[in-house]
Amino acid sequence: MRMSIIDNVPINFIGWYMLHSDKEIYVQSAPNDEGTALIYVDGIFPRRGYGSLIKHEPKIRSRLFGKEFDKAVDVGTLLPPSGGRWIYKEEE
Repeated sequence: MRMSIIDNVPINFIGWYMLHSDKEIYVQSAPNDEGTALIYVDGIFPRRGYGSLIKHEPKIRSRLFGKEFDKAVDVGTLLPPSGGRWIYKEEE
């Protein structure tokens, strides 16, 4: 899990994926039994809400979860959502 500050609000993320439409989705919670999770949809008009990871599955082009997600954030290969920044352990 990694924390980002977006519009002065700290938000924890556990994963990320990109759809074929180039839309980036940051995942905030583990999916429930129906495959629904709290997500942050990045873009010109970002939004937060619940989305179906099962419904998105056929449209996913790339994904990072768990240790792969953490490593991508730590080494700087995954940018935070637009207007945000990652918070590293030294800053907490």
